Amino acid sequence: MTAPHRNIVDISKKRDIENFNSETPSLEWTGSTDVSNIQVSTTHLEGKYSLSFDKDGTTTTSGTVSKTLGNRNYSSFARAWLTLTMNITSITNIASVKIILGADASNNNEYSFDPVAGWYDCIAKLDDPTTVNGTGCNWADVDYLAITVTFDSTSDTEAAMLFDNLSMYSDLSDFNTVNYNKYDSNSASHSGTNVDFKATHGGFTNLPVSTFVEITTDATITVRINLVTADPITITAAQSPYKITWSDYGMLISNLYITGTAGVTVFNTFSTKK
Repeated sequence: MTAPHRNIVDISKKRDIENFNSETPSLEWTGSTDVSNIQVSTTHLEGKYSLSFDKDGTTTTSGTVSKTLGNRNYSSFARAWLTLTMNITSITNIASVKIILGADASNNNEYSFDPVAGWYDCIAKLDDPTTVNGTGCNWADVDYLAITVTFDSTSDTEAAMLFDNLSMYSDLSDFNTVNYNKYDSNSASHSGTNVDFKATHGGFTNLPVSTFVEITTDATITVRINLVTADPITITAAQSPYKITWSDYGMLISNLYITGTAGVTVFNTFSTKK
């Protein structure tokens, strides 16, 4: 992963919900039954700290931390994008990670994400929650924030789960310019027609969607984004490295289908930030 750097962002399009920079998180966050060690961590990507907590109890399958926000008005961002940066070392026994926003623990919107090991950015549309509990989230009066990590069984535990910056972006392109991080890279031969990259490269299965891909090739190939029926993109060795972003095609990148001849080597770098 490359070191993060700052670019200028139009702050009118961005609103932070939680930057996790408090030096006394244990006084602000409440942990559920099996949660302990709510504390700051100097391992982070943005700001000064990240929030760290453990799920070390064996009473339930989940660990939750929650806090009161103070009746905030986010109505101007109600149709925006929600982003959360997190780092969980081992995801072997983790089923999901949820961001929960609303009035309280009974009336809220849940946004659920598949677990990904290492630093990763969860991205969701605020107006497309996974679950609506009770009356849902009134964006003009948001008082409750929770993060829930759900495990496969009650006996599963995980230490030092890190969370760093929860924000809303009315235009996701501004999120992409915040910094650049390489999350997954593969170098391999691609011989055949519409070779399914996700199926043939195990590392990419841990990166469900990407906003940025960079492709280096030593011969001419064609690439299709997400579907074998998508329009082909021809990339030559002279064009390497060839960069593709979500905004180029109006969609997040979930897979590549590569057509090449024997001996062609393609180096692919995927990232959740541009």
